[in-house]
Amino acid sequence: MKKFAIFFSIALVFTGGLLLASCGEKIDLEGLSFTQSEVEVFKGGSFFLKLNIFPEDANDFSVVWETSDKNVATVNRRGNVQSHDYGTAVITCRVVDSDIKATCNVYVTDGMVYDMYVDENSVIKDYYEGQSFNKTSLSVWARYQSGVNRQLSEEDYQVVVPDVLNIGDSVKVVYKNFTYVVPLNVMEDYIASIEVTTPPNKTSYFIGESFDSSGMEVSAVYASGKKEKITDFTTNSTFTYKDTSVTVSYQDFTTSYPLTISPKYTVSLYSNLQSIIDSASYGDSILITGSHFNVDSIYIPKSKNLTIFGRDSSITPKDNSPAFIIVDDTTDDNLYTTTIADLNLIAKDTNTSPLIVQEEGLKNLDLKLEGLNLYYNSSAVDISSMDTSGINIENISLSILDCNFVNNLDSQNITSNAINLENINNITVSITGGNIIDASSIVNNNCQNLKIYINDQQLQ
Repeated sequence: MKKFAIFFSIALVFTGGLLLASCGEKIDLEGLSFTQSEVEVFKGGSFFLKLNIFPEDANDFSVVWETSDKNVATVNRRGNVQSHDYGTAVITCRVVDSDIKATCNVYVTDGMVYDMYVDENSVIKDYYEGQSFNKTSLSVWARYQSGVNRQLSEEDYQVVVPDVLNIGDSVKVVYKNFTYVVPLNVMEDYIASIEVTTPPNKTSYFIGESFDSSGMEVSAVYASGKKEKITDFTTNSTFTYKDTSVTVSYQDFTTSYPLTISPKYTVSLYSNLQSIIDSASYGDSILITGSHFNVDSIYIPKSKNLTIFGRDSSITPKDNSPAFIIVDDTTDDNLYTTTIADLNLIAKDTNTSPLIVQEEGLKNLDLKLEGLNLYYNSSAVDISSMDTSGINIENISLSILDCNFVNNLDSQNITSNAINLENINNITVSITGGNIIDASSIVNNNCQNLKIYINDQQLQ
């Protein structure tokens, strides 16, 4: 305990807290007191304790100043108290050789708040119109006399901000008599995406069927997260063998919803394929599974608009037989589509093409070949007439997507003679992807109005 002793050999008079010496009659001291019995001071701060004596003209005594905790606060012999650390210390001034004393409780704290601020790095400032301000992102701090900054709890301050934000809004934080304003970046809201919020009633389809949107609800999702129901969306009209979902479109946005889309028929026993094709209805689809060797040719009626596809399936027909022959079974002028996809078609005989369209009077056919691997010896696709008297096939569209052609007899040019066209009027060949890169793979015999496109570029 730190002590300061003041001894007097002459009479003393305290005036304004100073110890003064004077000569005269001896007057005994009866009591001491401090003007303040408790003082709160901020860490690092100091103050002067004023000592009162009774009677005021007492002059025959000496005093000692003491502190109960020098780590919290110390006092010098003039009564100047210096704070050091948080806590409580009792400052005592006592008379030597007497029970007379005065005490003051000193509480060392952060002191008074002289300012407050918001840590703007933590504040979420970017919003869209209609959103609400995120109050939990606020980090509000008070500055104390001690030099310490302390974070305030949400209960300590008030936040003044509109419930629904608009462009130009700001947030005002009020604590005691202090105010801090944070400007916000409120932007115009906009549609960022669309989503299916309620599924359709029907979720299973056959290839070729059209989507039924009954029961389905679609919402526009805004940048703010707001969702708004929309009704003027569109969907893909009919399902192909590639589809696994429905595509929903609205303005420039699309989304999809998963569906079960299956072929109408699945064929694992190849000998059943022709009878299934014969009994199939318009727009039906047939999945061929497995590998089939030395099989008979399959005849595909043009009018049925069939989709025939495989999954890792291979077909090798008998000698002198193609795998598929497209035949014209109608006399009307309607355009019909046949799709053959995702199969390995392998010609066994030197003079036979894996796929043949060969019918006198054939017209108005859209033939789509997709994802095929065609192994051939003469040509892979042969569209021609057995009648050599003149042109008798017309209005043919041949679309080839991601197909690979391999001429088994020409290792230098594996796509040579890939497509044979003969005695046709008005035929368009469109090739996208795959390994045909120029017209040298196409043989033209007596075709009129032939247009060839490779990767969307028309060849002259």
